[in-house]
Amino acid sequence: MLWTFDDDYSTCADEGRCIHRTIYKRVDDAQWKVLKVNTDSSEVWYAYTELPVDRMIDGTYCFRFEVADCAGQTTLSRYYYFKVAH
Repeated sequence: MLWTFDDDYSTCADEGRCIHRTIYKRVDDAQWKVLKVNTDSSEVWYAYTELPVDRMIDGTYCFRFEVADCAGQTTLSRYYYFKVAH
C-alpha cells in the first residue's frame, strides 16, 4: 500500500500530537490491527506500509490510514476493502 501526503508529520517535534498509522481488520473481526508506517528517504511526500498477507487468513479485509500533524491537521483515508485468498 502506498499513499502520498503533504504535511509536516515527519518533522513534528511533539510526538504526542503526531500520529501516522495504518490499521486493518477482517470485516467480521472487532479489533483493528496497527501496521508500521514507513516514509520515503526524505521523510516527506509519501508513506507506505506492507500488509502481512502471508499470515492473514482468507477473507475480506478493511484498511485505512490516519495522519495527524503538529499543526493540528488530521487526515483519515476512506476505507479500502480487499480479499485474501491463498
